[in-house]
Amino acid sequence: MSCGTGADVVLNHQAPDIEAVLPPSVAGRSLARWSLRDRCWLEVALTTSADIDSFVAQAETPDDPNRIDLANLAYGVAGRSDTKVDPPFFVYGISRPFADDEVALALYLLFGGAGFHDIEAAMHFSTYEQRTIAGKEVYVGTADMLDQGEHQRGRPYLYQNDHDVFLVITDDDAWAADAIGQLP
Repeated sequence: MSCGTGADVVLNHQAPDIEAVLPPSVAGRSLARWSLRDRCWLEVALTTSADIDSFVAQAETPDDPNRIDLANLAYGVAGRSDTKVDPPFFVYGISRPFADDEVALALYLLFGGAGFHDIEAAMHFSTYEQRTIAGKEVYVGTADMLDQGEHQRGRPYLYQNDHDVFLVITDDDAWAADAIGQLP
């Protein structure tokens, strides 16, 4: 399985189940959707092969009680389809693994990939303001929680259901409401 690097990563559609629940468009703008699964998510998210090899070694140890099954890791992104005219807003989604260590790793990769400054703090609801948006319980953070730039701008909106965890990043409350309203 080829994971791709740089701009090629958006050609991946390895987790169609998570892509299918991400919105195809928000506020009248089409979104490009792509996804990663298993080791490919590690290869794109982690910077060194030593980090990747450490996780893979743990995954390949069947008698380890903290074993991480990489097959349970799935990540999808819905982002602007035209980087020249669309605003830099994103909807990230992950399939919720069942084992605690897998959940922790998936959240670490999600928040790290989204540019959170303090990944550990991002994992705690107490760092967010709880709101009801589009009839859903959503945790809203502040823009200073994450990197801001030409590729991403705004604050994080964290929403989860029984099967998935979603992270919407935008500086437009109406865009966030539209995106969240389309999520399961």
